[in-house]
Amino acid sequence: MSLIEVKNLAVAFNGETIIENISFVINSGEYIALIGANGSGKSTLAKAISDLEAYQGEIFINDGLITKHNANLIRNQVGIVFQNPDNQFVGVTVENDIAFGLENKNTPRDQMIKTINDILTELGMSSLKDKEPQHLSGGQKQKVAIASILVMKPNLIIFDEATSMLDEKSKNEIHAAIKRIRQHRPELSIIFITHNLEELTSEITRVIYLDNKTIKFDGTKDEVYQQLLLLEPKKVRIPLLDEIRLSHHLQHQEAEGLIEELWESL
Repeated sequence: MSLIEVKNLAVAFNGETIIENISFVINSGEYIALIGANGSGKSTLAKAISDLEAYQGEIFINDGLITKHNANLIRNQVGIVFQNPDNQFVGVTVENDIAFGLENKNTPRDQMIKTINDILTELGMSSLKDKEPQHLSGGQKQKVAIASILVMKPNLIIFDEATSMLDEKSKNEIHAAIKRIRQHRPELSIIFITHNLEELTSEITRVIYLDNKTIKFDGTKDEVYQQLLLLEPKKVRIPLLDEIRLSHHLQHQEAEGLIEELWESL
């Protein structure tokens, strides 16, 4: 089912076009990787969707057009995890930080405590409830940021280069957390923004490649990788193992094509 639809989106700052003519649909439960080189407009696209930064075009949520009069509809359904979680903390403890959004919604205290405890258990963070966020590891900080979004029950979470400042261990923790989230919330849509193709896990259901201010490719991981191998081999380097596997697959396909032509000629 369609959650968000973007039509002919364009964003410009100070007369410079950052992204243009972008159209795509985000379906409920999709795990989308948004990839592209630094400066390709990935974060701008995320902010246009989540914060409704100045843009031209149309954005629909649940088939309803978003305007300045009902912009809260999309803000209430989209959460975003940024590169640096330190910039997002508002509470003295982990529990305080996660409670902030619920308090603003006047959530009853008993319900709030249960919601927070359930999220902390889901993310394997129960022992960190009373810790000060600034004293946590990078991966733990990002999981606090994720928990603060999850308690608000969004329909879409955008990870905007959320692992780019983390070491390998912490990156793996975040990917494991996303996997658990998808198991508990199969209807939740996720957009994972990265320029590092090594982070495209097997759980990702779709890949969008942004280049030259617009969407160049949109498909499964293998489909997009094949396009990159054939058309953009010098611009984007895909992981070596995937490149070897796909190159072998393409060669096998080519051989099959030659065999079919041979049989047809007999």
